[in-house]
Amino acid sequence: MIVLSQEQQDVVDAAISPLCVIACAGSGKTTTAVRRLIKVREALNTSRGRVALLSYSNVAVDTFRDNYDELMQPLGLSRCRSLVEIDTLDAFFSRNLLAPHGHRVMKSKRAAFLLHGGEGYLAGQTCGYGKDTRPITKAKVRYRNGKAEFYRSENGNNFDLPPATVGAIEKLGRSGGYTHDLGRYWCHRLLVEYPELLRAFARRYPQIIIDEAQDIGSAHQMVLDLLIAAGSVVSLIGDPDQSIYAFADADGQYLRDYASRSGVATLAITQNRRSIPKIVNAASKLAGRSDAAIRSPLKDTHGVFLTSYKKGEEQKLIDAFKLEVASEELAPENSAVLTRARELADTLGGKKEALGQGLTQRLAHASLLRDRDHDYEGAFREVVAVFSSLIEDGPDDLVTQLTAPSRQSVSLDLKRQLWSFTRNPDDGLPSATLPGSSEWHPKMFARVKEALKEIAQRDKLNSTSNLGNRLAKTKLTAEPLLPKADLAKDTSSELEIRVDTVHKAKGESLDAVLYWQVGLPTVP
Repeated sequence: MIVLSQEQQDVVDAAISPLCVIACAGSGKTTTAVRRLIKVREALNTSRGRVALLSYSNVAVDTFRDNYDELMQPLGLSRCRSLVEIDTLDAFFSRNLLAPHGHRVMKSKRAAFLLHGGEGYLAGQTCGYGKDTRPITKAKVRYRNGKAEFYRSENGNNFDLPPATVGAIEKLGRSGGYTHDLGRYWCHRLLVEYPELLRAFARRYPQIIIDEAQDIGSAHQMVLDLLIAAGSVVSLIGDPDQSIYAFADADGQYLRDYASRSGVATLAITQNRRSIPKIVNAASKLAGRSDAAIRSPLKDTHGVFLTSYKKGEEQKLIDAFKLEVASEELAPENSAVLTRARELADTLGGKKEALGQGLTQRLAHASLLRDRDHDYEGAFREVVAVFSSLIEDGPDDLVTQLTAPSRQSVSLDLKRQLWSFTRNPDDGLPSATLPGSSEWHPKMFARVKEALKEIAQRDKLNSTSNLGNRLAKTKLTAEPLLPKADLAKDTSSELEIRVDTVHKAKGESLDAVLYWQVGLPTVP
């Protein structure tokens, strides 16, 4: 049984007024947040108002749900469950605002749906200056002085988009489609332009608890401030020093400022249960904090170390880290090499970018996802995106219909067909072990053509007439899609270490971490 510290208990037992909880890494935020959720719901007593516990990752949400159900099981799983919602912020607002009401502000004749980037009708919808344009789905939104600004991100740099971008976004909105970023924009506009909906939403959700609140970006800030003004009580739990800067335009400042608002009670959780004193002390010095470690090291060799490497010797450093993990008898499955950038993580992990161009490249990527990464869901999404682009008269939300389990598919047979195409290298998507231009491409092309013919006969969905151009072998080589080094690797005898981003690993308890910094070291 988990015993709460006094600091954690103070958070759980606090009055159901707005809270700002600054909780250090490894302090048991998950345990505290779930118990706070139960306490708030009980305090509302007979009220039909719902309590929402929101976070920024699906992993955190799954953990919250499991912990909540475990704590509620002795009392009956159904007790108050219908009056509690646990989800990510984007999913929460999409499900409760955009899905049922988004069409009103988007001026769409259909329910709003999330875009996946492979929809055929998106071709030609761009944003930018002159000839320097990008797909409209690359547009991001941030708010400055209460006004929306649009920009795009490339290679860690942000580039402003022209004011005319709003027209392109509204055109996209009329189709009902939105991206995660644009969904936040439409959500804010919806609440501003329909104040009666804002009031109703605040009554339905009188209490909202947000975990990892340091990652609240400017768009979510605007939405939350509207809800607060309309009567929702919002409590934030997080740590500004754990903010993943530039994630959703967040820098941790909203959490810092929230503590100084009138009527907001501020509490702190300063005991780190996860890390040993050497790690906590090093992090505290870098961040200017005074957190306390309550866990003892198992060995004197455990702690924080700094090393350097020369360009071109990245693999040597990773191999040395693997040997250190093995010599210290740490669990490799609970160890990781972490970076900030997804591109760097893929490079260090040896993930080769798929060859080819356009839709051919996406199918090559699907082959790699399936055969190299064993990611069948990711491969299926790529296959769906490609077929949706090749089908000319399908519904605009075909990708969503085929990939969202909660939606009624336009054709269950079509969904099954594409899933079978994804899984089966003999009759569907060819194996990534085949030479790209000479074997993989001819088989892929013939099988896609046959699949489209079957779709046209069964579902009356016609395909593009220029299939040869859309699935050309441009930039494919005679080499197999899967590098020979990967084919020759004996994974049974080699110690495997996960290579991932800091964002993906947030909240995990890891035995060993090699944090990869390019250039001078900074605070992770």
